[in-house]
Amino acid sequence: MAEITGYSTEDLLRIPYTDLIHPGDRSRVLKGVSDHLDGNSPGEIHFRSVDRRGQVIHLLGVFSPVQFNGSPALLGQLLNAGGQARAGEATREPEEKYRLILESIEDGFYEVDLAGNLLDSNEAMARIYGVDKKLFGINYREYMDSESAAAVFTAFNNVYKTGRPEKGIITQIFRQDGARRILEVSVSLIRDGRGQPSGFRGMVRDVTDRKLAEEKLRASEERFSKAFNASPVPMAIQEFPDWRYLDVNESFLRDSGFSRNELIGRTPMELGIYSDPEGFAKMGKIIGEQKKVRNLEINLRIKSGQVRTGLLSMEAVEVGGRRCLLTIFQDITDRKMFEEQLKYLSLHDSLTGLYNRAYFEEEMRRLEKGRSGRVGIIVCDVDGLKDVNDTRGHAAGDRLLVAAARVIRESFRGSDMISRIGGDEFAVLLPDCDQAALESACRRIRDAIARYNEANRDLPLSISVGFAAGRAPADLGELYKEADNNMYREKLHRTRSTRSVAVQVLLKALGKRDFITEGHADRMQELVAALARHIGLPDHRISDLRLFAQFHDIGKVGIPDRILFKPGPLSPMEAAEMRRHCEIGHLIAASPQELVPLADWILKHHEWWNGNGYPLGLKGEEIPLECRILAIADAFDAMTSFRPYRKAMTRREAVEELRRCAGTQFDPNLVPVFIEIIESGLTSG
Repeated sequence: MAEITGYSTEDLLRIPYTDLIHPGDRSRVLKGVSDHLDGNSPGEIHFRSVDRRGQVIHLLGVFSPVQFNGSPALLGQLLNAGGQARAGEATREPEEKYRLILESIEDGFYEVDLAGNLLDSNEAMARIYGVDKKLFGINYREYMDSESAAAVFTAFNNVYKTGRPEKGIITQIFRQDGARRILEVSVSLIRDGRGQPSGFRGMVRDVTDRKLAEEKLRASEERFSKAFNASPVPMAIQEFPDWRYLDVNESFLRDSGFSRNELIGRTPMELGIYSDPEGFAKMGKIIGEQKKVRNLEINLRIKSGQVRTGLLSMEAVEVGGRRCLLTIFQDITDRKMFEEQLKYLSLHDSLTGLYNRAYFEEEMRRLEKGRSGRVGIIVCDVDGLKDVNDTRGHAAGDRLLVAAARVIRESFRGSDMISRIGGDEFAVLLPDCDQAALESACRRIRDAIARYNEANRDLPLSISVGFAAGRAPADLGELYKEADNNMYREKLHRTRSTRSVAVQVLLKALGKRDFITEGHADRMQELVAALARHIGLPDHRISDLRLFAQFHDIGKVGIPDRILFKPGPLSPMEAAEMRRHCEIGHLIAASPQELVPLADWILKHHEWWNGNGYPLGLKGEEIPLECRILAIADAFDAMTSFRPYRKAMTRREAVEELRRCAGTQFDPNLVPVFIEIIESGLTSG
């Protein structure tokens, strides 16, 4: 198009196509385009165009309706008609001898105009196309598929441009009776009296039988000489339905271990190759119904007795007039073993042999989608692993991890899902498990740790354990976070260490204000734990209480020293400032993830049973049980400890004060229990 008009490709994409049409032909072309889009046009339009230099050129357009980007459009092919009003008026040879020769040959002869409309042909042409001699006027596209029509058009275009004939063009047509014929076409250019191109002529030879014979011969040769004899894949030809081996290739002999004499004339069943009778019967049924089997995974026994896994493909063929099967066996035994190893490694931790984090998370997603009732998660963390690695080497650290994995695994059933989810972290996922069962499982872990340490004093094991229970389907990611936080809270009160830098800073701040070094937090932990055990609280709540006792006064880091350590009574304004430590502590505890569950208790640990406490004025059982327990222990420890503004009370005096305030400041049901613990010496606090 660029060559004919003189415009560049970019120009043609930008210029409206109507600008390329001669004004005198524009309305007629637009009408023709509309007819083309409606499917009412014979398919060609002759019109004048104006090229870039302003010269008038005559074009012959052949159009076909198409869909382009979802919209109706026209696919156009243009030929330069050389300025004639109508191309294709070919000069015919008048000699009778010439006509006689054309009608006597077996090959078809044709002449067409520049648009491909037939002008002349011989009887052989009509016979090849399966029509009578009234063939004049048809276009070559009517009998060809799009690929063949494109090949002919390309040949016409090349001959038109170069003037040189082309031959050996392979096309195919579909005759009116539905038969497909393969044709070999030659093309040469016809010129009019002025030497201008006016059409094309050539010969057409029906090569269908030859081509099909060539294809059949080639397929046969490839199948039996290349694909069979030279194939590295074991192949065999078997008689059907007897299954007797008629031939095998060298690869089959090599992989099976049998000799050719042992195989030919015998069946796989006689040789014991097919060890699965049901699978063999199924394979035979598929062959009988579908004539082929594709990549059926099957186990075959070779001569040595070893079972190999492979992909079996079979297809019905004819050999010497007999119905046979071409059998191909691709051995995938090593690949299957490698895949199993990869699958194992992708789901398991290489050091401990437990499942890895990827499998753990996949199981959580599966349980979230199912209906498995209650779900429990236990999170374990090996204490002091970094110290072991730093002081005794990573080999010792690895032994400790392996020991931890064994201890945890022995505490559960073989069907329970145990994973190593991090460097020193393990997790257990327990479907259909309630809180009591989780507490029992945690005790089993601790008992197993004790037994291990008794037998392995050179490398003792310490594991912090936390758990959480919920009901599926649920957000198990949140349940895991809860269990993880519970584990770290236990680690905090067990080791006074944590991954959280924020908590480390808080511990240092408390130490500087003498709230740890004086032993107040330690005594508080003993007191609250003793009272909690006495009233039957579970271990995980006792762990939280111990952590609460350690951090309940964290808000006092925000109170000025002049108030905190004043040797006399506080003024009303100073007392109000001191009371703010509950709210300050609540804000501080809300930041480190490990202390978030304690924030609410820190806010409410100075509430009174009768509602006269602060900061919210809660009363009775509106106050959390943990706050009521700590209030009694905190008051007792404060009364029996030295303060800058007073001397310490005796235990007897402190007990009498607790009795006096029971029902007002303290829970009247807890005070007698606490006094019993103190008087019986059940705690060293």
